[in-house]
Amino acid sequence: MHSFLRFSRFYHLLVVTVQFSHSTIGSVIPVLIYGWPHSGTTITTKIIQSYDNVCGMKGAELKAVTSVQFRNAERRGCTHVVVKWPWDMTDEIIASKTYENYLKIVLVRNPYWIFSSINRRLMMSQKQKLNYTFAIWERSALHFKEKSVAKQTNSWETIIYLQYEHLFTQIDESLLQISNKFGLHMSEHKVRMLKAGNVHDSRSTHKKLSKKRGLNRSEFHHLRYSQIEAKLQNMNQVQKLWLSPSQISEISESKIVQELGYSLPRELLDCYSVHKHDVHCTFGTCMCGFVE
Repeated sequence: MHSFLRFSRFYHLLVVTVQFSHSTIGSVIPVLIYGWPHSGTTITTKIIQSYDNVCGMKGAELKAVTSVQFRNAERRGCTHVVVKWPWDMTDEIIASKTYENYLKIVLVRNPYWIFSSINRRLMMSQKQKLNYTFAIWERSALHFKEKSVAKQTNSWETIIYLQYEHLFTQIDESLLQISNKFGLHMSEHKVRMLKAGNVHDSRSTHKKLSKKRGLNRSEFHHLRYSQIEAKLQNMNQVQKLWLSPSQISEISESKIVQELGYSLPRELLDCYSVHKHDVHCTFGTCMCGFVE
């Protein structure tokens, strides 16, 4: 089974939770980026790795930094090492002893594009759909909303909440916020490089693999690495919308979606209005959006 499906039970979210501890592992501080699949963990990894003295895993998705990786990062003179793993945002995870020394980063993203991306990538079977239900995302989003308004009383703990979209509409403010909370620095040259993308053009690799379904482990990691190398850009693009009327109904009627500031894209409105009551309009046979 595709390695990506191993984390299919995890929720969509990428808020950014940064938890500081008095201790670190050696001299290198681990950073864990987690959130629902297709919520922006790869882009956030790219951003964090652009800071000075931060080592990355080149797109690898790992539950935790290994002792070997810590030693390698220390030998390279890195002060931080970052990994990413799609994860369920719960108090149990945040307070887990496994991650008590980690800086934790989580994001929330517009569910219209989350589920469009999942639909396109997986062409899900019924079993897979059960792992990617909107109800699970909604539960995570409610948790995110609750945590984002909660007052933090522990002096050693700092939590930053970022929506995926703000990484683009408020990129300079987001970078400054991360710098201040993580104690990191990014040169002006690296900021320009981050916004422009690396010199090596990874578009052909990304385009080829992003359209392929059933990627093997090697292809999946090549895709993730090509995304990290690519130009920083908001993937909430109109041409990437692709949802069933029932999915649109669930998302548009959700209170938490509205509270987070997400509204039904007007490009889906006509299609949804026509098919929302059509009982024969099932997933895969009747979709609203754009075919790439």
